[in-house]
Amino acid sequence: MAALRVIQSLQQLIRYLQSNMVSLTSTQTLTNKTLTSPTITGGTSSAKLATTSYTAAGAITYTSGSNAAVISGASAIAMTLASPTSTYNGTEIIIANTTAYAHTVTGTFYNGTSAAKTTITFPAYIGASIRLVSYGTYWIIEDYQNVTLA
Repeated sequence: MAALRVIQSLQQLIRYLQSNMVSLTSTQTLTNKTLTSPTITGGTSSAKLATTSYTAAGAITYTSGSNAAVISGASAIAMTLASPTSTYNGTEIIIANTTAYAHTVTGTFYNGTSAAKTTITFPAYIGASIRLVSYGTYWIIEDYQNVTLA
């Protein structure tokens, strides 16, 4: 009789675990769950960059999160990028040239060298870009392609 109760208790425990635990191998929908340090492999994202196109000289604007500034002036244009505040920590901005003109962006940019860079010059061809990430009051240069830093 005691053995039967143990078996029934184990069966109840198994049913509970199957309905209330996340499995390592099955696909499940998680609702109202908090994941601590998750590793996500594969899948797709519906997140999009907040993209702004600039056709005339002026200030590049951004919001918290991921941003893209597309410089598409019909002639060379000069842009500015103000230093961020700590409110924008982790904000990313990708600036790309989509026209064959030598555009410039002035601001204060850091790339791990001894001095800050103050000018980004895009060559007179399509496809040059730079990716910046904010931290405190700094724009940190994460990556760039075919731009000149001075």
